[in-house]
Amino acid sequence: MMNSMGRKYEDNEDRLRILKKSFIKMFEKETLADFVIKIDDETINTHRCVLAQNSEVFKRMLGQNMIEAKIGEIKIVDCSIDCFRAMLEFFYSGEIEINTFEKLGEDLYAIADKYEVVTLKEVCEQYMAMSITSTNFKKRYDCAKTYGLLMLEKSCIKYIYANKEEFLISKEWEEFKSLNGESAFKMLEDALLGKFVINGEE
Repeated sequence: MMNSMGRKYEDNEDRLRILKKSFIKMFEKETLADFVIKIDDETINTHRCVLAQNSEVFKRMLGQNMIEAKIGEIKIVDCSIDCFRAMLEFFYSGEIEINTFEKLGEDLYAIADKYEVVTLKEVCEQYMAMSITSTNFKKRYDCAKTYGLLMLEKSCIKYIYANKEEFLISKEWEEFKSLNGESAFKMLEDALLGKFVINGEE
């Protein structure tokens, strides 16, 4: 019985891998693409059904007979081609490469928030929370405050606690204090009091 269940699980995993490869290939080969995304001088051909399935904004846009739905294209003016393409690749594969997160983290969260891509927002916040450094601390904190990301904000506080000997004498912390005096004091206080626990977990 166990062997049968094991084989069934492996079969399901194989099918999922095949399905993912098929979707990625459909995106890369632009198979029967029916919607155009224009960013600067570049064009990305994609599929309405995939956009609508992953983004509530695209779902409304394409389902309410808006001008973009009628002409079959949209021009994006507030996002880089790399960032938007990364979001599209997530639509088709359900994955984001680590180096893409490292390069686009906060920007990728911003575009996921704008287009209401809940799963990508969750993945972005988790990655940002796990990859805080002295160099990106301010950007992570600003992102947490802008979008109300409790887990990310608590992770910034935890970073202070875990790295206090080095971080609190760094130029990054001095710059952060000069720009966020009251918030910096509150974060330091919370760090010293251990207030970085969410639902009983650090």
